[in-house]
Amino acid sequence: MDNKTLAQAVRKVLKGYLFIFVSINLLGFDLLPDFIGYIMILSALPVISEKEKSAKLLKPIGTVLGIWSLLEWILKIGYAQINIKIVLILISVLGIYFDYQLITNISELASDSKIKRRIRILRDTVVITHTVASIFVMFPKLVYAALAVGIVQFIMFIWILIEFRRLAKALENEDAENKESALSPEENENQTDSIINEETNEPKD
Repeated sequence: MDNKTLAQAVRKVLKGYLFIFVSINLLGFDLLPDFIGYIMILSALPVISEKEKSAKLLKPIGTVLGIWSLLEWILKIGYAQINIKIVLILISVLGIYFDYQLITNISELASDSKIKRRIRILRDTVVITHTVASIFVMFPKLVYAALAVGIVQFIMFIWILIEFRRLAKALENEDAENKESALSPEENENQTDSIINEETNEPKD
C-alpha cells in the first residue's frame, strides 16, 4: 500500500466529516446529510484497514450509524423524530467509539510524531465534544446549549480539516521521496538528462 493511496483515503474521511460535523439547514432540511459522510468514510476504510487492521471493526458500526442517520434525515422531512432514549444513547455510544477508533487509526498513519500527537489531541477533543452533544440530545429543550455545541462541532471540523490535510500532504511527500529513492542510478541519470534536454529545447524569448 503506497502512501499516495493512503493520502487519498484520508481526504475521503475528511470529506465525510464535512457532512457529519457541518449542518446547513434549509426549512428543516439538512443539505449536508450525515449518511453521505458515513458512506464516504466507509469507502475509505478498506484502504486504511490494510495499514491498520483494527479499522476493519469500524465497518459494521459505520454501517449502522449511516442507516440511522439516513432514517433520521427521512423522518425530518416529515417533521418527525425518534425519541426512544435507550436507542439514542446506544447510537451516541457507537458514534463516540467510531470517532475515537477512526481518528486513532488515522493518527497511526503518520510517521511524523508531531502530526500523530496533534491528531490524538484532536481525537480526544472530538470525543469530549461528541459526548457533551449526546447529553444535550437527551434534553432537547436546552436550545442555547445545543447551539453552542453546534458551533464547537464546526470548530472541530476546521481542526480536522487542518490536521487531515497536513497528514495527507505528508503522506504524499513521503510517497514521492520513496519513489525517488527507489530509482536506480541509471534511471536517476536518465531523468536528470531528460530534464536538462527539456530546459535546453525550451524556446527563448
